[in-house]
Amino acid sequence: MIAAAVSIPGLFPADALNAFTELGLKAIEPGIIGVLIKGVFAGWLIALMVWLMPAASSAKFFVIIAVTWLIAAAHFSHVIAGSVEGAFAAMHGATGWGSFLIGFLLPALVGNSFGGVVFVALLNHAQVKEEV
Repeated sequence: MIAAAVSIPGLFPADALNAFTELGLKAIEPGIIGVLIKGVFAGWLIALMVWLMPAASSAKFFVIIAVTWLIAAAHFSHVIAGSVEGAFAAMHGATGWGSFLIGFLLPALVGNSFGGVVFVALLNHAQVKEEV
């Protein structure tokens, strides 16, 4: 819906729309395996952020900014943020919907889920391994 909203004629100048399209193509560019691997790291970082929140108290905002900045700076694949970029590129014909769905959305979802679940499982196991 955000990609469609950004596509409203006259809302952004043509050079901005071209930049949005390029961002979408860069998100899809690594291919299925690349997006999957980058998605694992993004999922791990998001799980780390959630795990750090209770200890962050008044610094929660800065933890969120730091982790999300790291995901963007490292060009990791995140299913939510990247889906807007990829959907925009597909809506404007720069890539096909199949390339977006199979080449980005599905592997990013699987990678984010796997990275987050493995991180949480390892932390939970580490916390109780002495008792087991």
